Amino acid sequence: MDAMLTLREATVADAGALYEAERVTAQTTGRLVSESDELSLASFLDRINELSDGSGKYLVAEKNGIVIGLGSLCPMPLRNVAHLVRLDICVHPGHTRRGSGRVILSTSFTWARRHPGARTVGFQARLGKYPCTPLTSASR
Repeated sequence: MDAMLTLREATVADAGALYEAERVTAQTTGRLVSESDELSLASFLDRINELSDGSGKYLVAEKNGIVIGLGSLCPMPLRNVAHLVRLDICVHPGHTRRGSGRVILSTSFTWARRHPGARTVGFQARLGKYPCTPLTSASR
């Protein structure tokens, strides 16, 4: 039986595991928008610290205490797009197609609906041979 998925807030202690898992995921062409050499441990630490003030959300998805994915909502820094939060989701290899991404997405949208500064959720998708749940609109 598949273990229960749990979501929790990311901490700086998660940065290394998140970085490594996303780096491995990015090595498969088409899995992420980022290339593996564009990722850095420092950027994961920076984002976790930046979002710890409540301006955004950084979720860690776990099964049996093992990090299997992440989701983050980051506010855009420019005033003219301050209502927009950027959504990033990554489900790590070996854990896809089991509903984890859908749970991360749903939880992220719930946070955005409740956060007064987040009127629109934007994201980048890389279309390729790897299936994902299609979204017709990320706006609320």
